[in-house]
Amino acid sequence: MISGYIEGSQSLVDILSNILTGKSGILDLFVNRIFLSMEVKDGFITSFKCNLLNNLEVNNMNKINLLTYCFSEIMDNPSGFFTFSKEKNIGNDYIPLEKELGQDEIVLQATLANQELKELLKKIISPSAVFRTIASLPPDERDLFEGKNTIEIIGTSKENIVTTLRKMNAYLVEGKIDIFEFKDEVSYYEKELEIDYLMENISIDKINIIAILESMKSSKFSGILRIHLLTSTVDLLYKQGKLHAVYPVDYDVFDFLLNPTKGSTISLISMNKEALDIYALRYCERRAINNVSNSYIELSKIFMGLSKEKNSALLIVSGKKGTTLSFFKEGNLLGFIQELEDGKLKYKQNLELPENFYLSLIFKEHDTENISALVYLFMINILFGILLKWSGQKVLSNIMGELLKLDFLKYEEGRIQLRRSPTEEEKLNLIDFLAYLFDMGSYTLGQDKFSQEIEISLHPYKDLFKILNFEEFMTVNRSQ
Repeated sequence: MISGYIEGSQSLVDILSNILTGKSGILDLFVNRIFLSMEVKDGFITSFKCNLLNNLEVNNMNKINLLTYCFSEIMDNPSGFFTFSKEKNIGNDYIPLEKELGQDEIVLQATLANQELKELLKKIISPSAVFRTIASLPPDERDLFEGKNTIEIIGTSKENIVTTLRKMNAYLVEGKIDIFEFKDEVSYYEKELEIDYLMENISIDKINIIAILESMKSSKFSGILRIHLLTSTVDLLYKQGKLHAVYPVDYDVFDFLLNPTKGSTISLISMNKEALDIYALRYCERRAINNVSNSYIELSKIFMGLSKEKNSALLIVSGKKGTTLSFFKEGNLLGFIQELEDGKLKYKQNLELPENFYLSLIFKEHDTENISALVYLFMINILFGILLKWSGQKVLSNIMGELLKLDFLKYEEGRIQLRRSPTEEEKLNLIDFLAYLFDMGSYTLGQDKFSQEIEISLHPYKDLFKILNFEEFMTVNRSQ
């Protein structure tokens, strides 16, 4: 396999010239968030697939026009990766061309098409614009334009892409066609990564944290509430107004929200929920690749693999000047976020690689939610505290014996804590342990006395837990 980086239009042309000269195999390009894979036989392109066409029914379309359109999008200031392998077996998702295409023809047609597309976008703003015919046109041309967007017109046209785009530009100027409506984006990514600082490093002394939590709930906020303590940082991840996860995993955050530590600050960072699901992997301890130098691993192969296998994952590139996070959802690159040295998050248009860097890769293999586990752990400590106060040594010894069976828990500094973020099975173990403590408390103190003690212990948290929608976790139920 041959792999490497693409840095500019000339770099792309040189790669095509070197690879498409008499060779056979699969050429994969990952440029500007577009994944284009082409089957090559004896130097000619015979079939392809591209994520720009994911939502398009291409069976009866002009395949050469579609390939040229995809390639023209790649040629616009290309920056990315390529791989070439001598594979002979391709998937059934490749689109066969009506005729073979050589390097010179695809580059020339794509370059001209790119220029025409730029002119077209000046008039229509977005390729999702749907056209209607205004002037009287021949039936075949009316059928070509009516109710279709740009890529659908290109794909159904019997003429080549350049001629088609020139006709569209001319007809718009002449008033023969016009924009009818804008469809939902038919883009190759589900939704572009969105990030915005609504609040940044605001002193906790100047705000009402409970009021902010209520506002986040009512507005269905998605993003991060970042708490900057004197010696550490805690992130509260929200999805559509509900607290989804807390990192580091520690229920101490509930006490902080009730009685904020003086000198602390908070930042409120909005992020669309598609990206937030991937960002939560930042805290995951189980990693496919963990901090490996680029001297030992090829970044281009990782990008290609994530796209080809349609993985959801977070790719982390760390260098001297900071860390860049690449967000993949089902093989589509949502975008990049840079973590600056001061911890601030910043949206990046492109991935800028230092000479030396380290790679980490985390796949989305399970739900990143951990609030249920934190609430169960909080309740475990409430019950344990009551039993510690009222029970004898024998009862406490039995509890510690049960605790030792759970290797993801530890007893330290007078409370039961997590050693790591629990798995789904370990969350069920927490429920079982909580049920065990309920039974032990009811047996030791009597159900009425134990219930009274629980109510007294939970009373300070009542309003907070209502705002945080924790009622669903407050009843022990193994079926959860």
